[in-house]
Amino acid sequence: MTETIIKCESCKEVIENAEDYAQYGSLSGKTLCESCYNSDSENASTITRFSGVVNETPEQVIFGEHTCYSGTIEEIYDSEAPQWFLDLFNNEFKGRNWVRSDAWRGYFDTTKNMTGVVELESGWMTGDYSDVPHKQSSHTFLNRLSKGYTLPPKPLYVLFEPTSNVFSTATTYLTKAEDAQEIKTWIKNQVDLHSALS
Repeated sequence: MTETIIKCESCKEVIENAEDYAQYGSLSGKTLCESCYNSDSENASTITRFSGVVNETPEQVIFGEHTCYSGTIEEIYDSEAPQWFLDLFNNEFKGRNWVRSDAWRGYFDTTKNMTGVVELESGWMTGDYSDVPHKQSSHTFLNRLSKGYTLPPKPLYVLFEPTSNVFSTATTYLTKAEDAQEIKTWIKNQVDLHSALS
């Protein structure tokens, strides 16, 4: 009997003992070795959908090139992409877009692979804003959104992506093209995102 050789579709290495160690990338549909699967999960982007519906917990998708976990901001419970996430990519996830700023630095800009959305504002956030106090307003705004203290009039998406600076997270606010003007006006009355993310 011939043993089937299974290779990781990311690193191209043969997966030894594939029955125990091969992983399925639910977003790409590709087979990965355990190391590539873990790396893809650990360096993931996150998009949160604030629906604007009263008492509806914001939904979240954590995704890499191959892997995907979804649920709410309170609990991740699924390894499949929800339809609202796939709709942002016209039902065909094309991966994330890495932008090099020099030979060893860069950031992800996955919005380049999305369709039908408008970027409202983008910039960066940090976990500790004591040395950049103007960042506090973006943290406060996101906290109010997450807790339902403020609701957008239409769905609002916030995309968080890794950068080469471990202290910064690329942050992009998006909405559907047809909702852009209404959402822009609403945000302007909530917070100065341009200053907060710059």
